[in-house]
Amino acid sequence: AEADLKEAKAAQERIKLGVTKEEYIPACEIQSELARLLGNLKKSLLTMGHNIASDLAGLSPEVVTIAKNEVDKRINDALLELSEGRLYRGRKKAKK
Repeated sequence: AEADLKEAKAAQERIKLGVTKEEYIPACEIQSELARLLGNLKKSLLTMGHNIASDLAGLSPEVVTIAKNEVDKRINDALLELSEGRLYRGRKKAKK
């Protein structure tokens, strides 16, 4: 027990020393940067359907619309599931 306590105190001291040497980045900076990056990712994903529709412009309008709507739906499904803490697997739901 005493050895565990000494080891824990040594680990605390290493962390304190790391903080004073600025080896760690403050959590608020990490949160801010992560929020910015995830916001940019979401924005990029949400434009994907439009970009694909533009790439398919030579096909019939009906096909382009179907493709765009399917891409938009799957991206929105994935973002929704991720926002709820679930893993998106991309499987179609059974039709009732």
